[in-house]
Amino acid sequence: MLSNLIVLPWLGILVLAFVPSRNTDLIRKIGASFAALSFVLSLQLWVLFDNQAVGFQFVEVKKLDVSSLFRD
Repeated sequence: MLSNLIVLPWLGILVLAFVPSRNTDLIRKIGASFAALSFVLSLQLWVLFDNQAVGFQFVEVKKLDVSSLFRD
């Protein structure tokens, strides 16, 4: 969930990179859409946050298989 919150604005930037600069209305709509989606995701985190919990919340753990880097 956190990674989505980080990636979403970058995805919006990537989309905006392919929109012609003279089309300002479309640029504003796309920018506002990605900002709104990011805001909704952040609201979901806020609602799910537990004030009584001790320790980290919303931790994403991804395993890295380094053994595949050293195979012959």
